[in-house]
Amino acid sequence: MADIKSFIKKRASFKAKLTQFSSYLNIVQSCEKLSEVQLIEIEHRLSTFESLYEKYDILQTELEEAVDDPSEQYTEREEFEKQYYSLVATARHLIGMARKHLSRDAAFGVESGTSHTHKHTSVRLPKIDLPKFSGSYHDWLEFRDTFISIIHNNEGIDNINKLHYLRASLKGSASLIIDNLDFRSDNYDAAWKLLCSRYDNKRLLVNNHVQAIFSVQNITKESTLVGVTDAEGRPHTARVLLDNGSTANFVSEDFCRKLRIPTYFVASRVKGINNQSSDCSQGCTLSLNSLNEDFEVELDCHVIAKVSSSVPSTYIDTHNICLPSNIVLADPRFYTPSSIDILVGAEVFWGIIGMNRISLGKNMPTLLESKLGWLITGVVHQPNNFSNNSSSFMLTDDLRLGLNRFWELDSISSKHKLTYEERSCEQIFVETTYRDTDGRFVVNIPLKESPDVLGDSYSMAKRRFLALERRLAKDSYLKQLYANFMDEYIELGHMSEYSHCNTASTYPNYLPHHGVLKESKSTTKLRVVFDASARTTTGKSFNQIQMVGSPLQDDLLSILLRFRQHKIVVSADIEKMYRVTRVNDIHKPLQTILWRAEPTHPLKTFTLNTVTYGTASAPFLATRCLMQLAQECDDPSTRSTIEHDFYVDDYLSGGSSVTETLDKCRNVIAVLKTAKYNLRKWQSNSQAVLSAICKDQVSSDLVNLSDRT
Repeated sequence: MADIKSFIKKRASFKAKLTQFSSYLNIVQSCEKLSEVQLIEIEHRLSTFESLYEKYDILQTELEEAVDDPSEQYTEREEFEKQYYSLVATARHLIGMARKHLSRDAAFGVESGTSHTHKHTSVRLPKIDLPKFSGSYHDWLEFRDTFISIIHNNEGIDNINKLHYLRASLKGSASLIIDNLDFRSDNYDAAWKLLCSRYDNKRLLVNNHVQAIFSVQNITKESTLVGVTDAEGRPHTARVLLDNGSTANFVSEDFCRKLRIPTYFVASRVKGINNQSSDCSQGCTLSLNSLNEDFEVELDCHVIAKVSSSVPSTYIDTHNICLPSNIVLADPRFYTPSSIDILVGAEVFWGIIGMNRISLGKNMPTLLESKLGWLITGVVHQPNNFSNNSSSFMLTDDLRLGLNRFWELDSISSKHKLTYEERSCEQIFVETTYRDTDGRFVVNIPLKESPDVLGDSYSMAKRRFLALERRLAKDSYLKQLYANFMDEYIELGHMSEYSHCNTASTYPNYLPHHGVLKESKSTTKLRVVFDASARTTTGKSFNQIQMVGSPLQDDLLSILLRFRQHKIVVSADIEKMYRVTRVNDIHKPLQTILWRAEPTHPLKTFTLNTVTYGTASAPFLATRCLMQLAQECDDPSTRSTIEHDFYVDDYLSGGSSVTETLDKCRNVIAVLKTAKYNLRKWQSNSQAVLSAICKDQVSSDLVNLSDRT
């Protein structure tokens, strides 16, 4: 018992690491684009995380063997593996997307601000020179931190050279502090301590920073020029203010009249600083396009008398601002106070702003990359003490936008765009699937890697089977159910004894298996689950080399909403849906198991001949065969109900009358029978439908669905 508690305690640490990695991925997913440093970090984290499963597998296997009834442990394993593989897939997807963005940026000559790789860019960056320090407290912290980073902490530089670099970096009053020290190796530490003791004066540093703060003036927001088309299709140039603090978009009345675009009624109240509010009754739709790049966005704007005061509030002296010569500013006359025509809020703001930025120096603004050109933002040092600051933060209670969101709940989402792996999976199915003489589908398992990457799996499968056998020996009822299930598998031809001469494969891949008992089930109370996620000696599992495929059926919510609209409803499910579909002979050795009914019998190897529950590609293969039946169907109504009224193996449909419902069900039954699919467990709110379809197969009482349900 002590060992079991110890195992469970150790397993908790693995679950904690799972949660930590999930939290990290959530943070990464919130980023619009990943820098190269972030990409390297997530790759290293993923590498460390992937090694977690092997340790977990060893611990979990020991725990399963130690307990008398491992069914709960099997459930724990399934939940852990489900979350683990989901996180690994998410991380790999993020890595792939990050690499794509970085490759695209490299192609356009843009270098990430956090990247340390040497790429040819359109911006010529200055070389890093040794910092200079003349004794000003204003420059001390920058000099100290830079010198420590480049020279002081560099173990590749000896003390005599560090002293040489330190002397070369000091000038004025600062150089006098160490001027009397002899030029010897052992004097470097003394020189550095003298310098730090002189200038690490917290009181003077704080006073200096306070003075610097009061001498800085903010550029309040980023402004830009964009193109806008009027009601007659003529182009106009508008000055736009980008404000990520606003939850709505605004356009001035003067500019709206200039465009002569139609407006519509809105019931909106605009709230700002100090909860001041004003009513807005007009709105319009504008189409903005970049003057510098191929970018266009459509905005719903509130029409107000005046968007903002002039931006910037005062003229900015640009003589000390050194801009790179080959960048294109979104607003070339950013330094001149001008009126604002349009304010773009947070809804669009983050879709415009890019990842790259260029700092122009201390007390200088920063350049931000955007889809409208380079924006200039930040602070500038002004010689006068005049300050004219303005800020905005707007919230809207918009009746029209609220109605839009309401109707969007019923909108049809855009078609899922297939990934490369999903397209490959579909191609394999189309090129290799055929129907046998009985009409059953015969499929290839879609593999993304060669089966040669799988190592030995026999020892692990045997160890798991012996643990299962010990459990069954203690529960005669469970043992009988398990034996009955496996006997049925053999009798139906769903598995057969393995023979090397019947296949080209020499090394079969063994899948451990265990039982899941559900007494509430009316048909199969025990289902044997095959663990295709169990790792072989190479660290690879059968599931890891399979393609998952794309989702093919409608989401459950859509199916249920349509189901509730029918006057007469029916439900059924496909009997043994996975096992109706056969696996091609070349892939059967990848699905082998160990089995014997009694411990006294010899341990035999069997191949699973059908699509197997527990394998990664099984849901895709089963539902894709169903979709293939629909595609081959000549009747549009029957094709539509097969495509849209099935959720995996559950059939949920109906009609406006008994006759319509019966015709639909009979047509579906006939089409499915051509592929040996059998619909069973029929239920309906109409006794006439049940009696006509399956007099001998009614599995439960009528389902009473009233108008209030």
